[in-house]
Amino acid sequence: MNTYQHRTQFVCRLIVEGMVAVAGLGMLTTLPVAAYEPAPPWQVAQGALYASSSGRFAIAFPTPPEVTSEDDDIEGEPIAIHTYQSLTAASQYMVAYADLPTGFLEQGEQGALDQLRDYVFDDIDLDALVGSEINVQLSNHPGRRYRYSNDDATIDLRLYLVDERAYLLIAADQNKTDVDRFISSFVLR
Repeated sequence: MNTYQHRTQFVCRLIVEGMVAVAGLGMLTTLPVAAYEPAPPWQVAQGALYASSSGRFAIAFPTPPEVTSEDDDIEGEPIAIHTYQSLTAASQYMVAYADLPTGFLEQGEQGALDQLRDYVFDDIDLDALVGSEINVQLSNHPGRRYRYSNDDATIDLRLYLVDERAYLLIAADQNKTDVDRFISSFVLR
């Protein structure tokens, strides 16, 4: 199978199934554990962002996200993974974060990002993913971008390492403008 076919399979899995199984860090959809405040669709159009004080971020979700938390481990060290997700039949918008163990971070920023990529995207053909990998920055913090777009869908995945915290952003939608709106609205607090 060539790279295009792998990426197409990836797009179909995200869009058709309506969820991403990020099994490497245990970020599977679960029941919400925290309530959220109702807000109008595409909060950024209203001049307001969804803010998480514990997550130390704000972002424009198309609808208020479901918030979940799950305990997992990375290299045998316990971590808590917090996920904020807005799903429809044709789209997925998600922010997840976890505070990483000190030992994991000792490998340096690029090593930590490489290993996070491998954990998070464990069920995806890494050769195809790495081929689309671009180093990015968020307020001088290192990150990685993985983007795929065709006539049917646009998918943008971001990994950011902010001190001890890792953030994962996923936007998958048929509307490229909405994907860009979501990703570009992410700010640290």
